Amino acid sequence: MKDMKYFHEMFYQKSEKKFQDNFIVKHTTMCNIKRRRATKGTYSEKDATAKYSVKNTAQYLVRVCRETSVNILGISARHVNTTLKKYYHTGNVDEKRGSFRKKTKYRDKKEHVMQFINILKSVESNYCRGKSNRKYLPSDDWAWHSYIPPDKVFGFIERNIKICEIIRTREDIYDFVSKHSTVKQVGKDTKVNLFVTKCSYNDIQHTEMTIRNKVTTEKKKDVENLLKKHYAGKWRGIEALKSFAHVIDGSENSASMETRCCQPQAE
Repeated sequence: MKDMKYFHEMFYQKSEKKFQDNFIVKHTTMCNIKRRRATKGTYSEKDATAKYSVKNTAQYLVRVCRETSVNILGISARHVNTTLKKYYHTGNVDEKRGSFRKKTKYRDKKEHVMQFINILKSVESNYCRGKSNRKYLPSDDWAWHSYIPPDKVFGFIERNIKICEIIRTREDIYDFVSKHSTVKQVGKDTKVNLFVTKCSYNDIQHTEMTIRNKVTTEKKKDVENLLKKHYAGKWRGIEALKSFAHVIDGSENSASMETRCCQPQAE
């Protein structure tokens, strides 16, 4: 009983499967089958037979049967058979199942992609959130982009806005946008419809959407921080910035705010 406990503890010295599989191979001898007898039926022929041994406290190997070996180790006979078969045909017991092998397979490609990304020139976010570490690629550095009309108009507007150091009022934004597109006020010049499908595509109904422009608390904090940064906390006394104060304080009705949409002009 003492020898069985000793052999069992040796097997579970480490919990890694590769160590335990090598332990099984180390205490097993594989012998090629030299003589075969004629058999009936469709049973598969074995290539080799295994001889099992158990090491006692005196460091001697004692021959045992497979049932005794698996009972001492507390594992299944299938585990032993699979391990020995793999070792007999491949010469190792490396485990190919499980784990995320693609991580190792594409490691070199990932490193090359990261090196390329680090070479690119990046700019900080327009927002001043302390927790934001995001970086963006400047649009002027890219030769490839979409050439559909909305993207083209956006490029013209962005180019003109970069020239201006400060944009304070809605009228300033309206002037930039109106140079390259037709600005229409939602609710007056145009309506926004919501299409609803009840049963099938043939039964489509549309209803007019309610005009609303709800500003989140995070957005209000960002805008207020920008205003404090540019005007040193005295921005509330500037007449041109009164609209921002109404929105940040929540005194302006979001549904009554002037909302405009734009359509690109032919350049």
